[in-house]
Parts: sequence; structure tokens; C-alpha cells
Amino acid sequence: MPFILMLSLTGLLMLVSPWTDNWQYGNKLIRVGVPVSPSAMRTTAASQLATVIQAYPNLVAAQYVPPIERNQSSVFKMRGENFATLLVFVNPYTGEILGDFKGADRWYSIADEIHGTLMIGNLGDLLIELSAGLMIFLVFSGLYLHWPRNRKSVKEMLLPDFFLQLFKPEFLLPRNVRGLLRKKQVSRTTWKAIHSSLGFYLTLFILFFALTGLAWTGVWGQQFVQPYSSFPKDKSASAWASDVNAYVDATHGSLNDGQLNEIPWNLEQVALPQSTISNNDNSVGLDQIVNQGLGLNFQLSENNRFRVALPLNSTGVYTLMSIASSRDVVNPMNDRTLHIDQYSSEVLADITWQDYNLGAKAMALGIPLHKGTLGLWNIILASIVCLLLILLSVSGVVLWWRRKPSGEFGIPRAGALANIERSEKAIIVIGFIIAIAFPITGIAMALFGLLEVCLS
Repeated sequence: MPFILMLSLTGLLMLVSPWTDNWQYGNKLIRVGVPVSPSAMRTTAASQLATVIQAYPNLVAAQYVPPIERNQSSVFKMRGENFATLLVFVNPYTGEILGDFKGADRWYSIADEIHGTLMIGNLGDLLIELSAGLMIFLVFSGLYLHWPRNRKSVKEMLLPDFFLQLFKPEFLLPRNVRGLLRKKQVSRTTWKAIHSSLGFYLTLFILFFALTGLAWTGVWGQQFVQPYSSFPKDKSASAWASDVNAYVDATHGSLNDGQLNEIPWNLEQVALPQSTISNNDNSVGLDQIVNQGLGLNFQLSENNRFRVALPLNSTGVYTLMSIASSRDVVNPMNDRTLHIDQYSSEVLADITWQDYNLGAKAMALGIPLHKGTLGLWNIILASIVCLLLILLSVSGVVLWWRRKPSGEFGIPRAGALANIERSEKAIIVIGFIIAIAFPITGIAMALFGLLEVCLS
């Protein structure tokens, strides 16, 4: 329950990040005055970049976010040690630096770090992976425990009396609300109805959020699933105009904003192409890259924008990113990652939805849905699921507390396994399958089993 509560609460905070970000930054950073003259020209992106680099000599310019509105500031992401990010806001008309904001201070960043690692690194990542695996086991065991045995039970699960009362006009009368809040007024039967019905309706949502969340974890995600869902190396080697094997230490994951995943999930482990250095070559200007992107059908509008990752060294490339999971586009099928040689402006790779394999396409659809980036409806749906998960976990603890023997945890007595039926053995089989499919969960389940044997 503590993990489900944590994941739900931090998830809620991340879902509303478009609003919390604007509130944290404030209008002084994100809004600028528009010149009266319609023909007023903006300063070049290259000159803005030069101003920022001069003002922050100890940081490396990592990304440029072009403004999409006339009264919006430009944003440069500057990178420090350990991928620490500083957001620098610039007036695109005057080139004046409006201020900066530490990426780690964003409420979204804090919630994301808790959500993914509990702020304790790899150990936290393992615990999150364990909790997600156990959530899957809880779904299957819960379905067995609460599966209706007859037609009446089906009706009670789909429309329990408690839920029907919520839609009665007299429910909101003060005396009824006070009665509901009194502990003795809510029977264990009512809590069971709440828990079983919520669990039934949330089954697919729990499985979806657990599986897509596991894709980010260090063992099941990065070691088992992600390598087989990445952009094929044999195809990438032939697609890159440069020798991809000459720069294998740099992957697409190095373009992420610190701990935040801005590069498509299926590209994070894929090597980056490199720019080809020749005599007397100077890097192409940032404005030319932006214009080149616009000429290649990238757009700068509210629901269809792109960002530019800047070359981090002499062999680095410009990377234009338009990704649904980063709120650049709404439709994941419009995902696009394009690499440009920083010297010749040659397009080295243009990776779109059509280049993804089946696993990558599934994750390209699943991750934005998980993160609530597919529009307002997605934010509302994910928020409702988070709130209902909180109620589901609380009701589960109430049921356990009221059912367990006084002063004990309620561990099954010795010899209980010998009396189970065939259908109950199926749950044990499902447990073994989950343990094999998710190794961290399997190890934990084995330890839990040993602990119960020792305590029984």
C-alpha cells in the first residue's frame, strides 16, 4: 500500500505539470513583451545562445527550445555536473536573459525522481520494480478471491449497493455524510464491495500502468525488454551516414534531460551517429538548423513542436526531437527524431514511427498514455485512476485489518497448503509464472515464502 499511494500521489503531481511548471516559472520568465511593430524582428537563436554561453561559462549548452508564441521566451537547457540542468529563459526580441530555474527544483522533477527511484538511486529503482511486479500478482489473486460465483454476485460486483447510494439525491444530506464517516456505519461488507468492484473495474488499468512502468526499471526494463524493442542496430548502422561504431560510448539516452526521459524509450540504448570532421569546418549555425527542420516538415505550434539537442563535443550532432511522451506532439505516430551533421548539415538519420518495431510501437503508444500527454482527456482519465487506486489500497488495508486475528498478521497456519483446492493451486501456478517473468518480484516472493515458513 505505501508504494501504491506513493506512485499514485506523485503520478497526480506529474500529470498537472503543464500548470505547475508555468506557476513555478512565473510570467517574468515565460512571457515577454511583443513589439508594437508587426515587422519587429527577433534576435537570432545563435546570438541568444552565444549570450547564454557567455553568461554561464561553467555550463554546457545542451538543448534549445524555440518559442511557439509571439509573447513566449526562448529556453536554453544548460548542463552541469551529473547531468544537472539549468533552464535559462531569454527574450527572443532583445536577447536579454530573463532569468533561470534549476531543473531539479521543478515539482515534476522531484515527483519523477520519487516515482522512479524513491530518491535513493538503484535501490529505490529495485523497490519500485518489486512493487510493480507484486501489483500484477495482486490483480490476479484479487480476481480469484472476488470473482462472482453466481448471477447475484455479478450484479453486486458491477453495481454494489454502496455505489448506487452515491447517486441518490439524499446521499449528500449532512446527516447521511456524517453517518458514512462514522467507523461503525461502514461495515466490512461495504468495504469489501468497494474493494472488489474497484479492483474489477481497475484491472486493465493496473496491469497497463504496472507493465508500462516496469519498462523504465533497471532490470526487467533495461536488461530484458528495452534491448529487444530498440531501433535495430543492423538498420541503424546502414542508415547513419557516419560510422556509428566509432562513437559507441554515446547513446541517445545521453540526450535526456538529466533523469527525465525526453528521448523515445526505444532509442535510449541506441548509439548516436557522429559528425564527420574535415579541415576548416565550422559548425552550422543554430538558426540554419531550425530553418532546416522547418523545411523538413517539423512545426512550431501548440500541439506540434520540436526541440533541438545541441552538439556536446566536436563529433556530436544536432538532434531535432518531436516526441509525444515529452508533450511535443499529441499523436505518438508523429514521433520523429532527426540527426544532422553539425558541419555539413547533412541529415544522418531520420527516425519516425514507421521505423519502430512492434515492441517499440507498443511502448511509443503506452508511455504517453501512462504519462498523460495525449491531451486533456488523458490527464483526466489518469487522474481518476490514481485517485481510485488510493481508495483501492486503503480499502484493502481496512479489509485485512478487520479480518486478521487480534494481535497477529494473519499468516496461514502450518499445513494450510495441503488443504487447498485445484482452483486455488492455479493461483500458485500464476505466482510462479509472474516470478519467472519478473525476476526481482520472484526473488522477493521466495523470500516472503521463507519468512512465512519460519514464522508459521
